[in-house]
Amino acid sequence: MSNVILADTNVLSTFAKVGRISLLLQLFKTDRLGVTPAVYEEFQAGVTKGYTILQP
Repeated sequence: MSNVILADTNVLSTFAKVGRISLLLQLFKTDRLGVTPAVYEEFQAGVTKGYTILQP
């Protein structure tokens, strides 16, 4: 059974800014990173506004 780490916008944004989202997977020894629909919508809104740092 694989663990899923659920991350909020603040955590993801912080790791994205330094280009290390993959570090979350390493820290928690998992291969799955999940977000709630609200977090996904926040990221989509940022991408729509042109914030490319939010894109994987």
